[in-house]
Amino acid sequence: MIVNRECMIVILLQFFYLLTFCNAFTTKKIISFDNNNKSKPTFNVAIKQAKNIVRDTFYLDPIQGSLNGNGKSPSSPVKSLPDSVWGKPGITILYKKGIIVRGDFSVFSGIPHAPTIVGSYGKGNKPVFMKSINLDSTKYWIKENGNIWKCTKNLKETPCANVIYNNDEYCGAMRWRKNDLKKQGDWYMIDTIGGKFRFRDALYIYSKENPAKLYSAIEYVPTGNFHSFKGNDSCIIVEDIHIKNAGTHGLWFNGGHNITIRRCDISFIGGAVFTPRIGKNGLWVRYGNAIEIWKKGRYLTIEQCNVYENYDAGFVAQGSCGADCIDSVVVRNNVFKNNGFDNFDNSWGKSISRVYFENNTCINAGDGWAYETEGRPRLSEFLPDTIGWHIFLDSFSLDKSTIWIRNNIFYNATGNKLLKVKKLPVGGWSNVHLEYNCYYQKNPKDALVQIADAIYGSNNFKEYQLRTGKDVHSIAADPLFVDPEHGDYHLRSNSPCINAGFINKLKVNKTGLSAHNAERHDIGAFEYVPKAKRLLK
Repeated sequence: MIVNRECMIVILLQFFYLLTFCNAFTTKKIISFDNNNKSKPTFNVAIKQAKNIVRDTFYLDPIQGSLNGNGKSPSSPVKSLPDSVWGKPGITILYKKGIIVRGDFSVFSGIPHAPTIVGSYGKGNKPVFMKSINLDSTKYWIKENGNIWKCTKNLKETPCANVIYNNDEYCGAMRWRKNDLKKQGDWYMIDTIGGKFRFRDALYIYSKENPAKLYSAIEYVPTGNFHSFKGNDSCIIVEDIHIKNAGTHGLWFNGGHNITIRRCDISFIGGAVFTPRIGKNGLWVRYGNAIEIWKKGRYLTIEQCNVYENYDAGFVAQGSCGADCIDSVVVRNNVFKNNGFDNFDNSWGKSISRVYFENNTCINAGDGWAYETEGRPRLSEFLPDTIGWHIFLDSFSLDKSTIWIRNNIFYNATGNKLLKVKKLPVGGWSNVHLEYNCYYQKNPKDALVQIADAIYGSNNFKEYQLRTGKDVHSIAADPLFVDPEHGDYHLRSNSPCINAGFINKLKVNKTGLSAHNAERHDIGAFEYVPKAKRLLK
């Protein structure tokens, strides 16, 4: 009866979540929750407030938009949101597709049933928002000696986290001493003389000629978050934009509630130096996550995003300030690829509650620019072993946390495990639910799972299931993607992930395509749809 009762509680929570959050977000509404009773929506006040809201849409083109118009037509966008509407609930802010904005997007809190929405309009690629500084003019570079070039642009107030060449073709390798600049594209901005660290006032690059002549683009990525949600930030939807080139974290939550991030791309985040911590090689640790919830954040949804080429984690929920500080977070139907540390991380702090990591497709943990520029293990790492897992859990709070990790594909982690639990807490981890996942390593010799000191591969995966009681309905098999070498992670018709997920009688449509007919979800970010129907869509 205990097991049945726990299952019923989970089903009811999921049912409530689907009826409120899923329905609310897909209809561009957000539900408010009473602070004293988190399971009771306060509909009446929200509906009364929303009835009097004028829901205006504004079209923005920060590059070529007008300075004088009202921005209410896609044919006559304005450069920025009019001051007269700033802070009003129910506002939709749409940025023109195909543009590149060097800075943040405009956003502010809405109210329940009248959220602030940030999105895009028109044809072409998603609008790109980046925090990097362009250095591809020859006037910015002077030759110091040999093949060492000094940047003349004042960058002292923005310590470097990364240098990206030729429109994301590759990143330069950070060097800790000027004398270590020996390969094309190496960069340096930090001294380690006498065992002390200091930021230099200039950027130095190794290049056989003026870097601006050799490279078509040079992007200097400064330290700092791309966007921070704090305190009472709430009732916000951000969708259909591309966030990139921030040196610390991409989207950072230290508070906030009822916020959805949907169909966004998040890439080339991180690489900043974390001065409070010295790594195992005597170097400062570098860090930076695509999406981080730090200490506080409730009723957050991250869905249908592409999160790739980030220094550390794709998603982190850690550092909780106490019970329910991080609560009711859903991360679903995303593709995580080539993130340097892991894709789901809960490795420090107090307990987190009702965090759902579901139906994600996770590719090549530990790969990407962090590995390519530092090697494996990374030069500045603080852990004693090689990093690069899809899931990394520590013992700090597992006994008190409620985490669901299910219906995910964990595909390849070169030379490492797909799942690692560093240490089991004394109180156990019964509320950490691992289920209906697919584990696969391209090299069959690479292990799949490590639980404390016990290591399990495809040959003894059943032993892992029996000993831990986790992943009982999970599989260790090739998910059979359509074309993984070219980034198509839809399932082939003979994939073992089809109809292999958890039973969901609500038949929620996760992809925007037709809902699957079966009661079971497919495993991964994409429900199986025949190729002809996908092309038609």
